[in-house]
Amino acid sequence: MKKHVVYICLAMFVAFGCQKPVKTDEIASDNGKKWLVNPEMALHFEAMEAEITNFKSGEDIAMLQSRIKNNIAEVTATCTMKGQSHDELHKWLVPFIETVNAMQDQDPQATIKNLSEQFKNYHLYFESAPQGTK
Repeated sequence: MKKHVVYICLAMFVAFGCQKPVKTDEIASDNGKKWLVNPEMALHFEAMEAEITNFKSGEDIAMLQSRIKNNIAEVTATCTMKGQSHDELHKWLVPFIETVNAMQDQDPQATIKNLSEQFKNYHLYFESAPQGTK
């Protein structure tokens, strides 16, 4: 039960924690370049993507969901992004979290495919900032 409360609070923080409302419309590039994601956050995005990539048919989707949610919590805990880069990341992250929250109610393989496609989109707009960059 405590985990559910934490995840609900986390989702509310991500959805409403910005200083200004963020629309979940199309992501804009940084004048033709990718937005930089701080290394501490990028580490957790990489871990989530690896979990999704390495998921095998027949494995427990609830365990995968739990590991991804733990990484999402770490992403929010290590977020130091501000301004438009922060807002653009939210445009990607909010739908991703919605997909993760609905994982157990969906076909596992279709969900994995959806999450993989979302990460392809992530890589179109974001990259890890060099170490020592905030």
